[in-house]
Amino acid sequence: MNPYVEKRLNQLNDVCKKRQENMQIYQKFLQHEFILHPEPNLKSIAWRYTFRYLGDREKLLERLRKVRIDCSSWYLPSHLIFEGKNQKNSEILSKELINLWCDEKTSKEQIKDNINIILSLL
Repeated sequence: MNPYVEKRLNQLNDVCKKRQENMQIYQKFLQHEFILHPEPNLKSIAWRYTFRYLGDREKLLERLRKVRIDCSSWYLPSHLIFEGKNQKNSEILSKELINLWCDEKTSKEQIKDNINIILSLL
């Protein structure tokens, strides 16, 4: 087996645990009246933390990027996948979702700092 692959497989449990912990930090501390969180699923391993923002998403994304908080709005909504079907909820979600990363290399302190910055920009 490739030594790099073997090393990464041996780290897999730690990586999964850290990503779950990072997801829980977002869930717990990213609290604002314009933010709606998903139901937590502790059985899944998140590579991103996706939440709904009920304010001006594009303005917030611009502010986040200016202060170098890695975020995205990428979401392929089902109304684009299943063309021709009216899926109003999908269209609404596609304009509200923001993604933040749960990368295991990001410290808990950095995530909390980012959360504080995000909350100050709302």
